[in-house]
Amino acid sequence: MFIQGAKVGSGRTSTTRIVEGGKILSRIEEEITFSVSRNGQRTDEKIVSSGVETLDGGLLRFQTEINSGQEPIITRGAVRGGQLAFETTTTGKRLTSAIPWPAAAGGFKATEHSLAKQPMQPGERRSLAALMVGFNQLAEIEMVAAAAYEPVTLLDHSEDLLRIDWTATLPKGNVIRSIWWANHEGEVLKMQLDALHQVTYRTTREIALAEGGPMRFDLLRSTIVAIDRPLEHAESTKRARYRVRLESEDPSRVFAASGAQQVTPVDPHTAEILVQSIRPASTAAVPSGNAANAPTGGGPADGSRERPPAEDDRQPNNLVQSDAPEILTLAKQAAGGRTDPGETAAALERFVHQYITGKNYLKAFSTAVEVAESREGSCTQHAVLLAALARARGIPARVAIGLVYVEDHPGFAFHMWNEVWIGERWIPLDATRGLGGIGATYLKLADSSLQGESAYSCFLPVAQVIGQAKIEILEAE
Repeated sequence: MFIQGAKVGSGRTSTTRIVEGGKILSRIEEEITFSVSRNGQRTDEKIVSSGVETLDGGLLRFQTEINSGQEPIITRGAVRGGQLAFETTTTGKRLTSAIPWPAAAGGFKATEHSLAKQPMQPGERRSLAALMVGFNQLAEIEMVAAAAYEPVTLLDHSEDLLRIDWTATLPKGNVIRSIWWANHEGEVLKMQLDALHQVTYRTTREIALAEGGPMRFDLLRSTIVAIDRPLEHAESTKRARYRVRLESEDPSRVFAASGAQQVTPVDPHTAEILVQSIRPASTAAVPSGNAANAPTGGGPADGSRERPPAEDDRQPNNLVQSDAPEILTLAKQAAGGRTDPGETAAALERFVHQYITGKNYLKAFSTAVEVAESREGSCTQHAVLLAALARARGIPARVAIGLVYVEDHPGFAFHMWNEVWIGERWIPLDATRGLGGIGATYLKLADSSLQGESAYSCFLPVAQVIGQAKIEILEAE
């Protein structure tokens, strides 16, 4: 696997025949390991997946183990009675959930299975439904083959391959786009993901496991959206208007409209975004017009009221363990006897900012309990812990994902912060900075309760922005 030309890792997939209950089935196992640098600090990741399927590709059960924090996140799923039932285990928490599952839906290697069973022909279109591993959601996949085979350069040779434009659409409109190149036998020899310019090659074990040289790619620095001029007094900005352009997406459907953010389409690839600072003690009016919340995950504003908290924004889950004894103790300590929700939320933000003493990027994602124990992490760890403390004090809370202005390399970088429900609206907080709320330099893409099987899908809009966004500051005050 390569990102922006730098080798970051490798993967191995194996398929074997097994017999269960007198039936011959397929067992698929995949292990992916990769490392990325974030602000000069190395983060190691490992994802191990396995699945049992019928010989025609129908999913029966699967297991995924994601190693990104102190302890792995393990999800097991099985198809029963038209549903895919999940059991997810993290540090100190085991929860179950389920989603509808069509009989014809395939497992996490459904595309490869379809191509190997019947190679696509030039000009052919094909549709299928399959499990998106990691996100644990049902995806509708569309494949469109090119008109003819084309010469493609691989790692150790060139070969005529068929280009296939591959699009996976997940619930809430999230989309993943990539390009696959397959040979005449339907074997996929190269894949290119739009986000981060990630390229994966099928090759020999020796080439895949060879040393990749120094790590030249830095996830934080390489994904900053540069701007034409620095933004003065960024953290105290109360109101700002931006023009955002995406090369292959409509920003009015990618950036989330909310009480603090108004998104106005300009053309199919351009939008203007008006952001207003709303702090816990703020009495500023919510922006008028189409500033109300769209459904979680982005989309054009529809003029409705802000979406009130769902039950998932109040309850504990695998990542936000707000009922854990250590979280309850910390929440009580941080609140300090306060009863007013706004004052309590501001106190929790300050507490998390001071409590996490190890400001680093060594882990990609940790649960709230793990952060409470380690007291270290980046913006994701700050956001998960603050969400847990707020819910422990009876304040609905969720995480927000998007871009924030950074001064070190003037531009906008990926960030995660929080929103808490106070006074009939969502109030943004950012424990990473601990400034009593946020300024108008945050561009929100999505929000999430981090509940259940789809917790990681909140990161998908980031993939639609990285590497293709241009941001212009029109005005700021």
